[in-house]
Amino acid sequence: MPFTTIQPDWMIRFIRETSVATWAVDGDGYALDIPEWIALTGQTADEAKGDGWMDAIHRDDVERVSAAWRTAVIHQSHYNTDYRLRCADGIYRWFNARGYAILDAEGIVVKWIGVILPIAGTGRFSRPEQGDRLLLNGKMLTGRDAAHKRIKDMLDAGEPLPVEFKGRVIYYVGPVDPVGEEVVGPAGPTTATRMDKFTRMMLDQGLLAMVGKAERGPDATKAIAEGKSAYLMAVGGAAYLVARAIKGSKVVGFADLGMEAIYEFEVVDFPVTVAVDSTGANVHQLAPLVWKEKIAREGLLVGA
Repeated sequence: MPFTTIQPDWMIRFIRETSVATWAVDGDGYALDIPEWIALTGQTADEAKGDGWMDAIHRDDVERVSAAWRTAVIHQSHYNTDYRLRCADGIYRWFNARGYAILDAEGIVVKWIGVILPIAGTGRFSRPEQGDRLLLNGKMLTGRDAAHKRIKDMLDAGEPLPVEFKGRVIYYVGPVDPVGEEVVGPAGPTTATRMDKFTRMMLDQGLLAMVGKAERGPDATKAIAEGKSAYLMAVGGAAYLVARAIKGSKVVGFADLGMEAIYEFEVVDFPVTVAVDSTGANVHQLAPLVWKEKIAREGLLVGA
């Protein structure tokens, strides 16, 4: 089809179907209203305004991206660059951002418009798979047995919850009180199996992922697959080291529960492994099969 015959509404639909987000900013290059960026990154509107949107870009890419953007704005040239972006689930993924200036009749920039495109390839905007190792960045909630039980009681009674779980990650942990300059005391993961009976209930609230330790049961694994969610394993037995990735902590619900209250953690490079991915593939079931085959193939136990 010749380009000249493509109708504007078709072009808009094509752009929206093939991009992760579209964006428009003012003539000076400052973000004003970018709802799709906000949905993609989890930033608030206030956080994304001005140059705030760059806070969602990986720190190793910020200087390069900033230079590319300012060059485009100053010279009114096309903007085209790749970067790692912290998505709403706290995971950095690679994207390509493109944009160009809209000029008025006098050649003055009225605004900038552009798209954010997924980059094809391993580990680039594909959903994490079982066995993948990730570094989480951003904010996540916490909750253990007591908090989950109270959430259930409140939902059963039709009462509003103290915090919104939609699009959030919850960490099964009961952090120890901080000492001295600590943000939080030891904060190792709780055995996730204890939350299995609450998993479907939490996924119904829009929960994005869960972090804990140990294997999930078959019912919880099925619920995770049906909800296109994920279960991530944190490092067990190293509570102090895990806590070092937590840079901020505040109680956001059920303060009377003490260490079992709902906290909001701000984390930087928090290490996890995908234990159950969004298809229901379970590393606890699949990894032993991989090693069994490897041991047999390479004769690792011969003569042992």
